[in-house]
Amino acid sequence: MKGILKKGYIFGLVAVLAMLVGAVSAQARMVPKVDNFIIFVDQSGSMYMTHQELGEVKMVAAKQLLMDMNEMIPELGYMGALHMYAPFKEVQAPRVYQTRDMAAALQQIPEDQGIFGRLTPLGPGIAELGGVLAQLSGKTAVIVVGDGEDNKGTDAIMEATRIVQQYPNVCFHVVSFAEKRQDKLTNEQLAAVNNCILVEGTELLASRAALDQFVRDVFYGEEVVVVEEEVIVLRGIQFAFDSSEIRPEWRPVLDEGARVLMDNPEINVVIEGHTCTIGTDSYNLGLSERRAASVKNYFLNRGISADRMSTVGYGMRRPIADNSTEEGRRLNRRVEIRISN
Repeated sequence: MKGILKKGYIFGLVAVLAMLVGAVSAQARMVPKVDNFIIFVDQSGSMYMTHQELGEVKMVAAKQLLMDMNEMIPELGYMGALHMYAPFKEVQAPRVYQTRDMAAALQQIPEDQGIFGRLTPLGPGIAELGGVLAQLSGKTAVIVVGDGEDNKGTDAIMEATRIVQQYPNVCFHVVSFAEKRQDKLTNEQLAAVNNCILVEGTELLASRAALDQFVRDVFYGEEVVVVEEEVIVLRGIQFAFDSSEIRPEWRPVLDEGARVLMDNPEINVVIEGHTCTIGTDSYNLGLSERRAASVKNYFLNRGISADRMSTVGYGMRRPIADNSTEEGRRLNRRVEIRISN
């Protein structure tokens, strides 16, 4: 095996498939910064007033901004939720984040509501988030979208401080549509409770680069990974709909993989199954496990000993491409065979 590695031996180019043993390369990959996020939108009367600089209703602008932001958030397995306050309302309970699900939830934000008599209980709204946060574990980003009004009920900064004391891994990132000095100060103080991000909604609307940077700052980073592992990537293997049966056109590819294993009897492998995000998390997990098992059974029938192979299914949790595109989903429906240490 090491001889193959030293020679940089590449074999088996079949259709879109590349099988490579001994890959050593530098790759950039997305790494989630949070385990969960909650979009928290102010729906009080003041958000249905016209923003002087933008020249349109604040909620209309905020909703468009959130729709744009949703298209830029990568699907990296975190939990996503959408809640509103003034009054408090659950629009989408925490679930594994998918672009299309969040888009449907954001569409439910009303663009036209009454103004007069609809004050902003920001503090009580933050307090009610405690029940949502109790369902989550790990790091949580709360993205507060509002104009900084806080004119009913308990003090917002006090409630946010109490939340952070109870849940130290919570960060209040604020997208501000505030126009008054006091309201801007409230948003500044809210973001400062746990040293989080404050950004003007007008800035994000005006600059796609600024919005992209905000998404990166909140949701993910990129790290350069030097891959120094032995891996056979069967990325192009396709299965029939709702099936784990290997199609005939892919058998020559698997035969080549089996040949490599037969030529290197000293190595053991882990066969990993992956899916795109079409379907539920639980269904995709089972599907990925069945597809990994199919490859294992294929190798068993080609003489590879069962004690040299193990299988694992990751479902939709480890994407390598953007699930919002057909090409990205195709790349994510894959099987990888990794050398077991």
